[in-house]
This record gives sequence, structure tokens and C-alpha cells, in this order.
Amino acid sequence: LGTLTAGQKRTVQLTLKPTRKGTVTAAASAESADGLRADGRATLGVGAAGLRLTAEAPGTVGVGDRVSLRVGVTNTGTAAAENVTAWVAAPGLSADGPKEVTVGTVPPGETKRVDVPLTASAAGTFAVKVSATADGGVAEAVGTTVAV
Repeated sequence: LGTLTAGQKRTVQLTLKPTRKGTVTAAASAESADGLRADGRATLGVGAAGLRLTAEAPGTVGVGDRVSLRVGVTNTGTAAAENVTAWVAAPGLSADGPKEVTVGTVPPGETKRVDVPLTASAAGTFAVKVSATADGGVAEAVGTTVAV
């Protein structure tokens, strides 16, 4: 930090990335060349995001019908789920829009819903798989079926 004159101070900013949730205490100390010492501590709680997905679609549709798949992303954790993206895999149903959907940030305890437009392109019963990820390696998947 160099030399400090009487009454002068220097601030050191640290950016830390916790590796686990819970209570974390950071301790710091500074000592002068002539043995003067100062100590400090900061304690904070570290939360983690969690995802729960829902996928809702009409049970039965006709060939050529438009289908709106409603995807719900709930954050079951204690910290914001950031950069949430959902993917839809729907064989037999063609996407009118993107099969990758940006959900964004989902605050703790809240749910965001997005509609994914699809078109029934063939007859049969089709499994639809929805998966989502968020920063920090958080991931979840769910499935539903649509009869055409």
C-alpha cells in the first residue's frame, strides 16, 4: 500500500467468489513497518439459486394447429438466478419462433413464464422436453406430451 501519513487512509477493494452457500467471514489485517496493526472482519450470507420448471401444452391438437407451450421457471433458491435460458426439444412440433428462449433474471421465490409457439407438423404423441440453465451451473429439465 505504500507509505501513509498521519490521518491518511487507503481503500483496497476485493472481489471474492464464494464456492459454497452459507455464512462466510472475510478477515483482513494491515501492519506498518514499525509494528502498528489494524484488523477487520466482515461476515455475510451467501445464497444460491435453484430452478424448478413447468411445461404446459394442450393435451390434444390437430395436424397444422398452432400450439403454445407455456414454460414456467421458478427460482427455488435464496439468490437471484441470473442469465436463465430455456431450451425446447419438440420432435413432431415445429417451432414458429426460437427453440432457445432467454428468460433473464429470476429473483428468489419468483416465477417467470414464457410462451413458445409451435406448430403440430405430424400425427402422433410427442414428448416435449424443456431444459433450463442459469449462471453458476444451475440446471433443471422437465417434460410433457402433446397428442396430434
